[in-house]
Amino acid sequence: MKKTGILLLTLITVITLTVSCGKEDDIVDCFGESLLLSIHHNKSAENSKEVNFTVKYSGDHPFDNTVKWNFGDGTPVQTFTGKVADHIYQNPGSYTAKATVSLNNGKCSYDLDEAVTIE
Repeated sequence: MKKTGILLLTLITVITLTVSCGKEDDIVDCFGESLLLSIHHNKSAENSKEVNFTVKYSGDHPFDNTVKWNFGDGTPVQTFTGKVADHIYQNPGSYTAKATVSLNNGKCSYDLDEAVTIE
């Protein structure tokens, strides 16, 4: 149990994380093993409104190969294959992009938030 508390603290300092598992007792399984999950972004050199997002994951659970992206600008949620997504924002502003990542054939899912500023 002490290991789980340490892992949760570590995850919270790295990312904003929401967890949902199929059953309440699955939560222990989701956090019972070491995992690191984060999201990063960089802007295109050619177009300041184009942003490349990357999900980074390391852990013992298999990573499902699709990620649902909500870019926070009112566009519909999109599903991308793999850990990378590109998006072009139409207007300047501050946005919160959200990636929903699933592990272990959808048994656990995590929402990762990334703040983006478009000038």
